[in-house]
Amino acid sequence: MTKSYPIIILMVFLIGTLGCSGPTVSPLISTATDDSLTTAPNDWSTNEEFDIAPYLDPLQNASEERFHDVPDILVMTDAEVDIPAEEGQGFRIQILATLDKLGADVAFEEALVWWESFDADSSLRDIYTQIEPEPPVYLDFRPPYYRLRIGNFLNRSDAEDFLGVIQRNYEGAFIAPGTILIR
Repeated sequence: MTKSYPIIILMVFLIGTLGCSGPTVSPLISTATDDSLTTAPNDWSTNEEFDIAPYLDPLQNASEERFHDVPDILVMTDAEVDIPAEEGQGFRIQILATLDKLGADVAFEEALVWWESFDADSSLRDIYTQIEPEPPVYLDFRPPYYRLRIGNFLNRSDAEDFLGVIQRNYEGAFIAPGTILIR
């Protein structure tokens, strides 16, 4: 055993010496001073074969009228929309009160679809005479209930006239006093 100590010490010395020496580093950029490196030209036009002529067409007249299916209220700027809305006391027709958020969201979407079909029927315009930029369908949360209400009525008699139309689709609908948007 005593004869193997010098070999072990020599091995540890060699491993320590080789292990502590760092790797050889070569520079990433050549430091040679010869002129054999090529440099990029300052003017690439001599090397390019790009024809710009097709892109020199005159601009189209921007004043040409465009047609689209977007409602005018969405295209108008804020300065063009002249529908000031104030809040005041009035009436809405409540068609749903639920604890279920998902059910309230589904009923809200259904009420929007119903309103669009109602709004498309011009014969019903005598019942709801207000012109509004958005459907007057509101989903309010007052803990613990989600309340789905329709309309903005200043007086109860207008709400009663409209209640008859709504009750054809929503049997349990009733008139609820509250804050409304006045336009």
